Amino acid sequence: MVSFLTASIHGSILRYKVATLLMALGLPCLLVGQQQLYNTMIIKQFYEAMQQGQVDKVSELIDDAYIGHNPNLDGTKASILAVAMQNAKNKENSGKIDMVRIIEVDDFVVVHSKKEFGVNAMASFDLFKLRNGKILEHWDAYQKWEDQTANGNTQVDGPTIPSDLNRTEANKALVREFLENPKGGPELYISSAKYIQHSPFTENGLDGMLRAFEKFEKEGIGFELIKIHHLLGHGNFVIVHTEGKVGGKPSIFFDIFRLENLKIVEHWDVIDTLPENITNPNGVF
Repeated sequence: MVSFLTASIHGSILRYKVATLLMALGLPCLLVGQQQLYNTMIIKQFYEAMQQGQVDKVSELIDDAYIGHNPNLDGTKASILAVAMQNAKNKENSGKIDMVRIIEVDDFVVVHSKKEFGVNAMASFDLFKLRNGKILEHWDAYQKWEDQTANGNTQVDGPTIPSDLNRTEANKALVREFLENPKGGPELYISSAKYIQHSPFTENGLDGMLRAFEKFEKEGIGFELIKIHHLLGHGNFVIVHTEGKVGGKPSIFFDIFRLENLKIVEHWDVIDTLPENITNPNGVF
């Protein structure tokens, strides 16, 4: 009994210390479990080590069995260390990363960012899977940053902290049904009263979304969903990683949907068209 109480006290103290550290780093404490807070901290350390070119630290944070899915790398741990080495030689060109959303679900951490490399800026999604405090697998996608958007919002601004934690499963189910097997028109799933859009070429509102899709279809830019590879939820945020096509070209889709009262009220996305020749043997999904 004494040992159990002592362990509980030590666990509470550790969770408090980790949470305090995350807040000091400017990170949202999205979940309360010690391991989950620890995974978020690992990802923050990874980004900092990569930008600073700290090769040994990067190596420490990546599992030896690492599986990468970036189409421009070979998917190995060595390929990530090579990028870190380049950053070590030229830190001025290692880029700037503004991590706007960090959402953690079980062994996964999703990072929604604005990344700047010289004159090039991009909206990006990174999805990490961790095992025993190390990065085991990674998927990502990028889309050109648009200074002016059809909706007046940026590609990353808006709420960052999940709420309605008791509705996670219901929200996930609604989004999956909307994408895979809708039982009615989009108004059944998307709020007609408030729908805030961050996809750069689409206006706000349900009508704005419908007008955009009509325009894309006329221009021959049809959207095809092939397979949902990951659907993760935390409260009112649902993150979807999808394989699809845009205008017939294979593409990666990342979406975040924010819900209120089982209606989608806000949407962020990145659509990344794949290069014709992908050398990564792991594939991009």
